[in-house]
Amino acid sequence: MIRKIAEMFRKKHSLPEEALQFNCAEQTGTSWNERANIAAELIRKAAFLDSTRWLSIADIGCGDGKLEAAIAPKLSTFTYQGYDLHPQAKRFLQLDIKNDPLPREFDIVVLLGVLEYLPDIQPVLRELCRKCRYFVVSHTCNPIGVSAEQIERRNWITLLSKEQFDAELDKAGFINLDDVTTSNTKTTVWLCRGSLSEVVDYLPGSARSLGH
Repeated sequence: MIRKIAEMFRKKHSLPEEALQFNCAEQTGTSWNERANIAAELIRKAAFLDSTRWLSIADIGCGDGKLEAAIAPKLSTFTYQGYDLHPQAKRFLQLDIKNDPLPREFDIVVLLGVLEYLPDIQPVLRELCRKCRYFVVSHTCNPIGVSAEQIERRNWITLLSKEQFDAELDKAGFINLDDVTTSNTKTTVWLCRGSLSEVVDYLPGSARSLGH
């Protein structure tokens, strides 16, 4: 039944069949939208730290591009490029983040709901740290209520605690500026400084004041 519903969703929304292995049939759900909104708010905060008038943003694993819509009310001067292993629109570019380097540098690189599917996240994190000033990334750190069978069905390979993921970010060279947990407490979204960023102090006040 679940597979049938997913197939109906794929046809209705023109999803590549391969995208279903990354649970894209759920991409219109509340949790995906909340994660995008948190990321957009962290991007807005990063904009205050950057002197660049126009911010270039790369969204890796962009899915249907909902992050671009979430950013638009918060920033008026930015360029957005979506990348995905299975692009869902012609304006998005194909990228296999596990094997292919990001083709150029960006002010902000975003990686939401991707690292759970990779067996070794360090090479990807190190590569992206070299390519951005700021990095916004999510990870399912508290899969409460999700059984081992469900994790396998979702094709998740890497699930780390928040402390473990903090350590991975630090090891890759990122500096954690802020992090926000979703309302269901399962997913955390980080704002980090990458290698291309100038050293600046973070703004007073935290994205945690959003109430998530």
